[in-house]
Amino acid sequence: MGVGKRFISVFLAYTKPQVWPHRNDFGSLQLRRRYGFEFTSTGEQRYQGLIELSGRRLQRIELEAHILPDSQNRMQ
Repeated sequence: MGVGKRFISVFLAYTKPQVWPHRNDFGSLQLRRRYGFEFTSTGEQRYQGLIELSGRRLQRIELEAHILPDSQNRMQ
């Protein structure tokens, strides 16, 4: 995972991912999918995140503003 991040639950477990058809840069039809998830940077507070894919290509990642632990308290 990324520095100081731990994924603690997946939004997909209780909601459907959003899926819709989309044309890529070459005009081919692909599915665009959006997945929500929760993550923690401290082990206590949960934050929301979003990943969007077009076909197998990553289009977007969004992370809610979150606390970055100091280097002495980072999770292993």
